[in-house]
Amino acid sequence: MAFVRTLPLTLSVINYLPRVYALHLLGGNIGLPNPDTSVIILPQPIRLASEMLERHGLYLGDDGTTLYLYLTRIAPGELVRDLFGVNSYDEVRYGKISLPVLENSFSQRVTSIVGKLRESRPGFLPLVLVKEVCCSFCLAHFIN
Repeated sequence: MAFVRTLPLTLSVINYLPRVYALHLLGGNIGLPNPDTSVIILPQPIRLASEMLERHGLYLGDDGTTLYLYLTRIAPGELVRDLFGVNSYDEVRYGKISLPVLENSFSQRVTSIVGKLRESRPGFLPLVLVKEVCCSFCLAHFIN
């Protein structure tokens, strides 16, 4: 309660209603600087509901104090390679991470989006990678 009481109003709203961005659907100028203002264009958040999440997606969640990168088990291999620099889902490390700096458009867009969200908040927003688990046994292994 003390934590919630000390949050500025804008952060407490995000804390109660986290924003979720579907990164696998980036298109157009999303994640690139606006030609007129040089400000990074953020994607539109999606509604946080199970029917909005695709099985092959990559999502960025923002609760105001932490950024969560949620990688589904069947995310396209190209997406995994372009963002993490590895060949498969199994090679991606979970937990607190720093995104590698890779020379491709997708990596640069996601890094720009994360950077823009971080600069709009006081303090530092850690980035936590969460990988999809297939069952309760895997979840117990994932947590430990």
